[in-house]
Amino acid sequence: MTEKQKKLVKRGVEGFLTVMPEGYAEPESFEDFYRSILPAKGHDSSSQLRITDTFPEAEPIKKKKTYPQEWTAYNLYQTNEGLLFTELLKELLEAVIKEDPLKRRGRPSMSVKDMIFACCMKIYLDRSARRASSELKIFQERGLLGKFPHFNTVLNYLNKSGLTPILKSLVEVSSYPLKQFEKDFAVDSTGFSTPNHEKWFNVRTAKPSVRRLYKKAHILTGTLTKVITAVEITKGTASDTPELPPLLETTAKKFIVEELSADLAYSSKANLQAVVDAGGFPYIPFKKNANPKGYNLWHKAYTYLMEHYDDFMAHYHKRSNVEALFSALKRKLGTYIKTKKDVAQANEILCKCLCHNLITLIEAIFTLDAEVNFCAEAKNAQIIVKSL
Repeated sequence: MTEKQKKLVKRGVEGFLTVMPEGYAEPESFEDFYRSILPAKGHDSSSQLRITDTFPEAEPIKKKKTYPQEWTAYNLYQTNEGLLFTELLKELLEAVIKEDPLKRRGRPSMSVKDMIFACCMKIYLDRSARRASSELKIFQERGLLGKFPHFNTVLNYLNKSGLTPILKSLVEVSSYPLKQFEKDFAVDSTGFSTPNHEKWFNVRTAKPSVRRLYKKAHILTGTLTKVITAVEITKGTASDTPELPPLLETTAKKFIVEELSADLAYSSKANLQAVVDAGGFPYIPFKKNANPKGYNLWHKAYTYLMEHYDDFMAHYHKRSNVEALFSALKRKLGTYIKTKKDVAQANEILCKCLCHNLITLIEAIFTLDAEVNFCAEAKNAQIIVKSL
């Protein structure tokens, strides 16, 4: 045998076989090697080398659980998303914004409805303000947009602090049509990178370094449709723990909260109490150093986790849906923030969340037969759906 073949034989003998017969000698060929493994005819097979003596019987391979796709509904949703998105956005703005809250004395300003429409379409199309101008012109011709805005006007409105509460309200209202489907919720946060950088001193290398800044979006979502029911924008280094109670309070105004799942970052007595006060059960695991004694609710939750671990983890696994939400949101609407100022960055993320909710509503119309009606005067979206 060649040296390479001898190494392979030796590796096979040493790696796969543990019982060596007396007087074993190095085989001269591969045929001799395999012949020495198989039991000889008329001899006790226990004196021969056998691979089955070393390895236990293999367990049957479990089939991965798959979720069938309703292709008819999926195709309708995908092929009509762009058409219905503009109509739903227009109807939502007409229903929520009755008066212009940003209107001031002096020179006539652009309508806040038109500016939010322009900002959302810029983000939905993933275009710069300049390149989105062509599409905005088309929307104006279709009657979806009033006065055509200059691209700098779109960017200036994104930087208005008065726009932030309006966008938050729009995100919340856009989730209401799905309140009959959502009773289980999950919460988490995700980061969006910005074009801004900061300098810091690296202790390990003893040299100044530069790192990119990012914004954090704290999101509470339903686990069935993954619609965003409440959102809060903070700096990237902000803690997750104190953000849960206000998000849950906002959601509980319109939704029935039966359970909420969250990771260890939200494990605190205040958060457990907030979930219970909202009428839900908290599926939030405990940290290793958690002390179950003392506080009554804290002790009960810890005892339930220890005594019903499998059931607890089955419910806790619904938290994976919030990760799926982050993946879908960033794949469709981008992981990067293009604006540079703090207020504009927060408003840009809120626009992403609003766009995601409208996309989710369109999917629910075809897959769950959801009825989306914002009580607006124009109901072109419902007319389009009925015509399909």
